[in-house]
Amino acid sequence: MSENQITGELPSEVGNLVALKSANLKVNNITGPIPTYFGMLSSLEELELRFNGLSGTIPTQLANMKQMKKVLLDWNYLTGVVPKEICTVVDEDTVEFRIDCGIACLCCGTCTNPDLSAACVILPRSCQNRRMLERLPKKA
Repeated sequence: MSENQITGELPSEVGNLVALKSANLKVNNITGPIPTYFGMLSSLEELELRFNGLSGTIPTQLANMKQMKKVLLDWNYLTGVVPKEICTVVDEDTVEFRIDCGIACLCCGTCTNPDLSAACVILPRSCQNRRMLERLPKKA
């Protein structure tokens, strides 16, 4: 469902897809907060929400995604800190977890994985390639 011009907030019915293993919703115009129901999808292994217009903080409920292997949240308007509960999940397995440089990632400082880049990646969108900012949806 990536690059399908999906706009607005995701409907709550997505939370009923309990067997969903991958949610690739990158490069759309999805707005609002990250829905907490993603944490109830225990089979979910990959959550790609990058390149959207999401705002708010990263919900603690994402730590309930016990099969989590990849969570890509960069290139949005998220703020705050990665919840410590998510840090526990990131530390336990090799998880690709991407966020923007404006969000504090305490996981990276305490990660038990010797290859920190495999556990918690911070991609500084404003630091590496300013031209990529043009791909972000304009914030109203």
